[in-house]
Amino acid sequence: LAESAIKKDYEQTEPQVAKIKVATAQDRELATLTCELSGKVIDADTKELLDAHVKILVNGKYYYPEKETLYWGNRKNASFISSQGGFSVKIPSGKAEIIADRGLEYLSLIKQIELKGGDKKELVLEMKKLVDMPSLGWYGGEHHLHSTGHGKGQVYEFMERPDGWIWWASAVKAAGFHYVSSPTGHPKGNCEAACSDKFICAATWEGGPLADETSKIWKGTSGGGICMMNDIDAAEKEGAMAIPQGYIEDPLADGNFFNPAIFAFDRSFPMVVALDKAYIWDVYYRSGKVTQNDWYRYLNTGFKLGIGHGSDAYLSQGPAPETKEYVKLDALTWPDVIKGYKKRATFFSSGPLVIFKINGKDVGDTVNIAGDKTQDLNVSIEAWDKSALSKVEIIKNGEIEKTIDFEDKPQHVKQELQLPVKDSCWIALRIYGGGFAHTSPIYIQYGDNPMKPKKEDIDYFLTWLGKYRQFIKERLNPKQPAETKVTEKDAEQVLQWIDKAEKVYQGLLVPANYRRW
Repeated sequence: LAESAIKKDYEQTEPQVAKIKVATAQDRELATLTCELSGKVIDADTKELLDAHVKILVNGKYYYPEKETLYWGNRKNASFISSQGGFSVKIPSGKAEIIADRGLEYLSLIKQIELKGGDKKELVLEMKKLVDMPSLGWYGGEHHLHSTGHGKGQVYEFMERPDGWIWWASAVKAAGFHYVSSPTGHPKGNCEAACSDKFICAATWEGGPLADETSKIWKGTSGGGICMMNDIDAAEKEGAMAIPQGYIEDPLADGNFFNPAIFAFDRSFPMVVALDKAYIWDVYYRSGKVTQNDWYRYLNTGFKLGIGHGSDAYLSQGPAPETKEYVKLDALTWPDVIKGYKKRATFFSSGPLVIFKINGKDVGDTVNIAGDKTQDLNVSIEAWDKSALSKVEIIKNGEIEKTIDFEDKPQHVKQELQLPVKDSCWIALRIYGGGFAHTSPIYIQYGDNPMKPKKEDIDYFLTWLGKYRQFIKERLNPKQPAETKVTEKDAEQVLQWIDKAEKVYQGLLVPANYRRW
C-alpha cells in the first residue's frame, strides 16, 4: 500500500480502535468478585470487640480488604487485621473458609460458609479464650517489635498516617500482646493514644556502642561509651531498663569474636552477668541452642538470670509474631514490667502457656528449705496450648529431671507432684505442644549449701573475658577504622570492668566463694 492509503486507513479506523477496552488480569478478577463478606470479631464470653488476625480462603485463593486495613501477602497466601471496626471483603462465589487468631490465649476460630453470585453475608466471629493469663497475674509482651523498616509498602503507608500508632497497636493486639516496647522506626501519631487499661506500648530504640546492642524498655535512653554497661546504667537512672539481645552461633570462634562488623553480638555479656547487671536475656533471639546452653552455665554458676524475648520483627514485612515473653505483674504499667523483669518472673513461649509453682512460690522466687535431709518439693504445673500439649520436662540444673508425656494431646493439663532434692539448685520447665515454652527458674536454697559451679564453665567465661579484653585493646590501634576505634578513656573503663568480672569468676574456683540464692 502507498503511504497515503495507509494514512487514510488509519484515520478511518483509529476512532474504533480507541473505543476498544482491553481487560487486564486484575479487571477480569474483579469481575468475578460478586459476593461480599463482612464481619467483626468479638470475645465469645464478654462480647467485647477484638482486633484479630484473619485469613479468608475461597477456591484455593486468599482474599483481603486491599484498602481498608493492614494486610500481608497475595492470593497464594495472605492475611489481614480485623480491627475493632470490623472488615468487608469482596470474594468470588464458592465455599469460603475464615480463620481467625488472636495470640496464644484464644482458641483459633475456623468457620466455613458458601456464597453464590451477588450474595452478601455479615458474620460475627466469636472467639473463645483458652485461658485469661492477666487474670492469673501474667501478661504477654516483648521489647523488640518494630513497625517499619527494610522497605516500604502498603503497611508502611498505614504507619505514616496521622493515626499510625493506632494501626500499629491493632496489629500488635491481634497477636495477643499486652505490652510492647517498640524500637525505631516509629509510626506517626501519638503512642499514648494507643494505650489502654489492657494494652501499653512505648516508643524506644535498640542499639548500642561498638556492636553491643540492647533493647530499651519504656524509655529511649542511651549511655554512650563502648559497651552495654553504659546503656544499662543510663536506663536504670531513668527508671527504665536496657536488655541484652544475645549473641551468635559459635561465639568464641576468632573469626566471629574479633569481627566488629558482626552486630547484636553482646561480647560484654559475661562481664555484665558477673557484675550483677543482667536480669533477663533474650535466650532464643538469634543463636537458640548455643545461648540456651550458656544460660544454663550462668545459672549453674549461681547467677540468677531470667528468660525474655524480642523478635526484631517488622510489621512492614509481615504480621506480628505470636511468640512472646510473659511476665508476672501486679498491674499493667511500665514500672511493674521492669519490676517483673528484675525479679526474673518470666517465661518464653511460642505456643504453650504455663503456671509453675514450687511450694507455692512463683517463677523467679527462691524457695528456702532445711538442709538436713532429702526434701520433697511440692511442684504444681498447669499448662495450656491452643493446639495440643505433648510433654513437659522438669529441668534441674540444666538436665532433664523428669518428663511428663501427654499421649492424648490435651489443650489443658494440671499436675501436682513431689520432687526430691538434697542440695541447692534451680528448677525450670520446658513445655512442648503446638510450639515451645521455657520458664525462668525457681531457685531452691537447701540450708546454707551453695551452688557448686563446674570448673569447665568458669574456664569458659574466663576464656571469653580474655578475648573481650583483646577485642577492646585492638580497638585502640591507630590503624583501626574510625567507626571501630575507641578512646583511651572508654577503653580504660571497660578494661577495669573486665578485671572485676574476672575476679568474680576466678573467685568461684574457691569453695568459700560459691554463690547462694
